[in-house]
Amino acid sequence: DDLSDGDLPGIVAAHRSVSMNAMVYLGVNSARPALAKDAVRRALSMLVDRDAICTTAYSSWATPGAAPFHPDWGGITAASAPTRDPDGAIALLDGAGHTAKNGKRLTLELIYSTGRSDRGRVAELVRSQMEGGGVAVTLVPLAEEEYRKRLQKGEYDLYLGEIHLTADMSLRPLLMGGDASYGVARSGAAATAYAQYLSGAISVTDFLTAFDTDRPYIPLCWRHGLAAYDRRLTTVTPTDYDPYSGFAAWQ
Repeated sequence: DDLSDGDLPGIVAAHRSVSMNAMVYLGVNSARPALAKDAVRRALSMLVDRDAICTTAYSSWATPGAAPFHPDWGGITAASAPTRDPDGAIALLDGAGHTAKNGKRLTLELIYSTGRSDRGRVAELVRSQMEGGGVAVTLVPLAEEEYRKRLQKGEYDLYLGEIHLTADMSLRPLLMGGDASYGVARSGAAATAYAQYLSGAISVTDFLTAFDTDRPYIPLCWRHGLAAYDRRLTTVTPTDYDPYSGFAAWQ
């Protein structure tokens, strides 16, 4: 079960979590003047407590991650991902001209689809975490059809999104004008670096550095799936793309 309905499992059978390439992220409308500077987008990323999102919104059925690729991939082990740093975020916001006025530095709107129960939990956590940096976030829950219309029209500051990356972890849908590229500047540093990475001109570490600086969207976590099985089995090895992976060796 990929838990795509947002309901957390309450299962008594033998079971295990399965890492999935399903990234939950904050989309950022970089066309908005308040969000056009990469320092602001980095600051928003630094205000997020990814561990709290995983443990609270997903009851630990998720893995925190700030990089654009799944943390289980060995190709990013050498790259450092940004961690939560409210003080650093405030310094970035101040430097970008968003100084505190009546305790607020920015006022943003976050839209999300009500199609799944976990989205409201994540959105509320993001709202409260941003508040600690003087960023006031108004939550706007929408039916899926209206949510999509707002994205297509660019009528949002932030949006809560999720994408299940393909097995090769292609970021084309997000960075190269694909169907999840809302708010991402095609000529931005991250998109440009990704094209160079695909051509072999730069390394994955170089791309991750460019992504960390640009922050065209803000990865939050990677959801898990659930595998349940007969208690007589002690070793099962399902994967995201094949629930019967390694079946011949199951015991």
